[in-house]
Formats: sequence, structure tokens, C-alpha cells
Amino acid sequence: MSILTRTAVAKETTAKDIAKEMGSILWFQLLIDVLLRMKHTDDAKTVLIETWRENYTGNSSELDIIKEFEQTYKREKAVWWYTRESSLYRILNKALREQSIDMIFSFRFFLTELSKQVSQFYKDYMQQLKASNTVCESIHVYRGQIIAKEELEQMQNSIGGFISINSFFSTSRNRLKARNFAMGSPVTEKLRRILFKIEIDPRLPTKPFADIEGISYIPDEQEILFML
Repeated sequence: MSILTRTAVAKETTAKDIAKEMGSILWFQLLIDVLLRMKHTDDAKTVLIETWRENYTGNSSELDIIKEFEQTYKREKAVWWYTRESSLYRILNKALREQSIDMIFSFRFFLTELSKQVSQFYKDYMQQLKASNTVCESIHVYRGQIIAKEELEQMQNSIGGFISINSFFSTSRNRLKARNFAMGSPVTEKLRRILFKIEIDPRLPTKPFADIEGISYIPDEQEILFML
């Protein structure tokens, strides 16, 4: 998660520092856009599976899941696989957060499949809104998570700024579910619980998002998934 404040200069952040941070954000977004537009060969899935296995050698439960993915995966089940409790979403989002280029490239097959499914749901949703001729109301979603104390302080000092998310971003329409998710993790000297409240205005251009309740592995989460 990258935070860029509008008042950075007032806080003695140099123009060079701001340009460097913005450049890093734009560079990563460009990299992802290029990967999503690339034509992937059949080998891309093989590379993903081999890399996935290498990272979980000796873990029989995860190896069973990887084998199941290899034998049964279909593109219409991308979101289902992402929301399943396994190492797939963890290793993918870890690579995205850390901007690990080699790992992101190894997982480009699933990254592209998931992005396409979310984008298609978003496209269908926007077409339905347009066809219905109804007033577009804002959507409120929530996300509970644990973050570093320093990161929370940076957010508190950057009100009015921008947050760039480097990974897929899961939220819920249900505030209580999001809150309970955060409450399930302990607070330490270095970690803090946080509950995001996010307002989505469908009239504004935005990254694709999708209500995945009907295609999620855990349908009762009332989940809205945002593209990275």
C-alpha cells in the first residue's frame, strides 16, 4: 500500500521524493497493464503450477490443492479459486505487495484470468445500470485488517492524500463481517486493527470491481473485489 499526500511539500517532502513515489506507483501499474494485455501461451499455466509447487514442497495439504487446480481449473472459476482458503491468493498478493517481478510473472496466468473475470462482471454491471436508467447510488463497502502502527500513523497524517493498492482488494458490504475479520487478529505493540469504510460512486471512472457473492468460494461474505 502506497500513500501519497497532497500536503507532502508542507511536511518537508521534496519534489524529487514526490516524483519518485509517483513514478514508482505509475511504473508498477504500467507493468501490470502490460502483463494483462500479453497473449499467454499454454506454458504460462505450467510455469504457475511448477512455481507454486516449489514454494510448498513438503506441504501435503497445499500440494493436494495444487494438484486439484492443475486437473480441474476452468477460467470461469478464477474468483472461486482466489477466494478459496489456500496459498494461491496469499502467494499472489504477497508478490504484488512486494512487487516481486519474477513471482508476478510466474503467476501471470492466474493474474490475467482473475482480472478478466472481475472486469467482465464490472462491464456487465455498468451495462445493467445504463440500461435501467436509474439513478446511480453510491455503494458502501468495508474492509477490516491489521496494519503496522507506522502505516496507520502515516494515514492519519495524510488525510486528503491518495492511497495506491498494489494487490487485489477484498471488501464486504457487511460492516460487521469486516469488523470481525479485523478483531480476529491480536493487536501488538507494532500492529493495529483498522476498519476501512469505502464509498464507490459508479458514475466516476474507477478500477473494475465486482460483487462476487454468487461465484465466491465463501458466498456469505457479501464480498466486493477490486482489481489492483
